[in-house]
Amino acid sequence: MRRLLAEGVIPAGVTFESLNYAEQFADVDAAVAAIEEKIAAASQVVVISEVGSAVNLNPDRVSKSSTYVPTRVVRAANAAGKPVAVLSISKPYDVAAYPEAAAIAAAYGNKGMDPTEGLTPDAAFGPNVPAGVEVIFGGHAAGGKLPVDVYAVKVENGTATIDTSEIVYPYGTGLTYPKVGAGAAVDTTALEEAVRDAEQNILPNRGLYTSDSLTAFDTALEQARAVLADANAIQEQVDAALAALTAAKAGLVLISGGAGGAGGSTPQSGTETKKTAPKTVRKLPKTGDLGGAMAAAAALAGAAAVGYGLHAGSSSEE
Repeated sequence: MRRLLAEGVIPAGVTFESLNYAEQFADVDAAVAAIEEKIAAASQVVVISEVGSAVNLNPDRVSKSSTYVPTRVVRAANAAGKPVAVLSISKPYDVAAYPEAAAIAAAYGNKGMDPTEGLTPDAAFGPNVPAGVEVIFGGHAAGGKLPVDVYAVKVENGTATIDTSEIVYPYGTGLTYPKVGAGAAVDTTALEEAVRDAEQNILPNRGLYTSDSLTAFDTALEQARAVLADANAIQEQVDAALAALTAAKAGLVLISGGAGGAGGSTPQSGTETKKTAPKTVRKLPKTGDLGGAMAAAAALAGAAAVGYGLHAGSSSEE
């Protein structure tokens, strides 16, 4: 947080406070009560979740090592109308236990290493926790995809288990978003669709068009591909490439005479084809429908201020 303030990502004068609910309080309900008082004065809330066993995925299991406190922090923040993010710092399976959270980030390792590797250095916390906080508040452009399926949590007779019959977040789910102040997002959806259509419908039928019209089309297609490959391309470049490719496509001339590219594809006689590309927006969260849990991370990443950061800390309790 001090680095974010020093770098101007968070405006000067903004204050923050960290509470270690695992060590500062003897009773977890007392911790929740104290945190709720802080939330009333906060502008944003980050609560760390450190869960290493399936039994602690039960949000009603009263424990410093379970999802009990983070769940109640999320509910209190929602009730107060304050943006709240959960930062998972151990195994990522606890992200399925917070359906009420507006945003969830998985940092994979409270000691700075991926716990699935079986590496557990105990000397000090590694860089993952501060890096996760910096990402949430927009200090870094960031992105990531789940390397595993995250399954639902099932609670029966007071015991939580991982329900492998239901996937909440599938392998590959993730977000990508820019650093605060990095500029507006660039929407490449239409250009990607135009390039895809050209590759699938025009190029395989090159023999139908005159060489002169193909030359103009090939030039526009290569320019469009170059813009899509340029991570620094701005929206004006994307729009110009799309306009050029659209015009070149419309200008394709059939060898037998007449314009042949205006309609886009050249289907076989008696058939009709239609291709719909998924929407993608570069430099914004690449999510479809993530049930509201991870989809709000971009909004928090662009936040200008923070109230109180709530840190779980480590605990030897199973």
